[in-house]
Amino acid sequence: MSNFSLPKNLTDTVACSAWEFDTQDNLGNTWSSEWNLVCDKEYLKNVAEMFFLAGVATGGITSGVLSDKFGRKMMLFISAVLQSIFGLALYFADSFEFYLVLRALLGIVSVSVTYAGLILAIEYVDGKWRTIAGMYNLFPLPVSYIMISGIAYLTQDYRNLQLCIGLPGVFLCLLWHA
Repeated sequence: MSNFSLPKNLTDTVACSAWEFDTQDNLGNTWSSEWNLVCDKEYLKNVAEMFFLAGVATGGITSGVLSDKFGRKMMLFISAVLQSIFGLALYFADSFEFYLVLRALLGIVSVSVTYAGLILAIEYVDGKWRTIAGMYNLFPLPVSYIMISGIAYLTQDYRNLQLCIGLPGVFLCLLWHA
């Protein structure tokens, strides 16, 4: 490690004492504007994504073990319920720290829903249909990304967007035993 040296940072971040958000672009309320994630705090946007991805990594490792122990269907249901709860709780997050914790928890259960659902879809069909079942199971994911961008454009507020993302899961959970 004696030959290791850090590269020079040529793009210094400047601490701001005052700033103004451009409200003319009709973007509404963003989490960057709510918690002032600008200037020397801009790196916190990446921290929020790292918390989510750390949750995804944790959930990816643990969800298979838990699915084997408690059953894939039970794990799918519990993870879907928790995903709805954590998603809706993000609407009410009143501090950036609470937001980070919820993002990590959401990452854990989101990947658990994906994995448990994928494995269930593959296990329910016979050999030659497994690839197709796996592909069709994940097909809604890119479609949902497209839909979310449209919903974000219509809502113009990150809290309302989070509400739109979290509420359908509540209704799906109610249909579980119907």
